[in-house]
Amino acid sequence: MQPSQLRLETYHFTKVMVAPRQDAKMTPAGRYADFNNVEFESEVSIGELDNADEPDRHKTLALKLSVHPSANSSFPYDIEVGAVGIFDVSEVVSDKRDVMLLVNGSSMLYGALREALLTLTFRCSHGPVMLPSVNFVLLEKQYLAEKDAKAIAESADHRAVQPT
Repeated sequence: MQPSQLRLETYHFTKVMVAPRQDAKMTPAGRYADFNNVEFESEVSIGELDNADEPDRHKTLALKLSVHPSANSSFPYDIEVGAVGIFDVSEVVSDKRDVMLLVNGSSMLYGALREALLTLTFRCSHGPVMLPSVNFVLLEKQYLAEKDAKAIAESADHRAVQPT
């Protein structure tokens, strides 16, 4: 094992909402709520941290999760949670920073949200919820596709303003 080049320095929760559904039944003892028939969504965004001394050292990452059961779901809660982390990216190669932050940073914050939600719902009326295991690899593909599309659009805009 070795230390990660991407280091989570601190994080805080930006939203914690767990609302028991009136018509849901309590999760049986020793089990976790079933994620079948739920709308489970995530939103991830990268930000800059204002730090005049070392402008390229830190980045922020925000992760928001929402779980909303469908009408026929037995899932016991409506859930919205979010966190923002401050990451030291100074040891990551500059052209790989955003991708590493998206994939690995999201995984770090997801783990924090997963544990906090499990701890919180153990004391809730309908029983515990543990977020399912996920990965954030698709964020890399989406990021690279958006970056390519932006480069193509900028190239087309640049060609459009060239004198003929």
